[in-house]
Amino acid sequence: MTTESRWSLRKEISLVDLIAIVSAVIAVIYSWSVMDKRVTIIEEARAAQKTTDDRQDEANVRYQQRIDGMLVEINRKLDRLIERR
Repeated sequence: MTTESRWSLRKEISLVDLIAIVSAVIAVIYSWSVMDKRVTIIEEARAAQKTTDDRQDEANVRYQQRIDGMLVEINRKLDRLIERR
């Protein structure tokens, strides 16, 4: 192997390399902030959805209780009709 084909490192940074490094750092920071905003939006949406789900669950329980009450009343009325015959 000749000495010309060996790897060598220089202790200098060209302007293009510096611009590329700064651009990459800015891109990473921007991506992180956008991702953080998206996660925050998703967390807020989940909290709002949980509130909606809880409210709907309570309404369903109330409706089921009303339906059960109506069925009991209908059953009583049918029993009275049958007893009259």
